[in-house]
This record gives sequence, C-alpha cells and structure tokens, in this order.
Amino acid sequence: MWIRSQNEELLIKAVCIYLGGENHTEWDYHRIDASSAEGNNWYIGKYSTKEKALKVLDMIQSAFVTISLGKSSKCHKMMRWKNGSS
Repeated sequence: MWIRSQNEELLIKAVCIYLGGENHTEWDYHRIDASSAEGNNWYIGKYSTKEKALKVLDMIQSAFVTISLGKSSKCHKMMRWKNGSS
C-alpha cells in the first residue's frame, strides 16, 4: 500500500504499518512507522496520544481493506480475524 508521511515529504510502498518506533518507549507509541519491502523503516507521523495514533492506524486499515476488497477477499478476512471479528 502506498502511504504518504504526515509532513507530506515521503511517499513509500509500505508492506507493514505499525505503532511505535525502535525504542518502544511510551512516547514511541504516539507515532506511526512503516516498513518497505526492501527492509527500510520509515517514520510516518507523530500524534499527541496513543489513542489518536491508533485512530489514524484504523483509518489506514479501513482504506487498505476498501482497496483490497476488489483484489482479494482473503486479505479482508485475515484483517477481520486479526481484529477479533468473524
């Protein structure tokens, strides 16, 4: 999935988008990072609270699911299962 950084200066094809950074300290969980297929890790954005960062991550997931529905229902099922839905 292509994603643009919060400051709009970076556009990467991410294979993994996640909460937290390398140090995994409390402040890190207010940020969103992404990994590329080449193994590079990129800082995507920082938010005032963990809850706000999670909300943005939810919005990214929703966009990904919407895009993926036309390509693969298996991906949609896997994402629903991961979130505890059936």
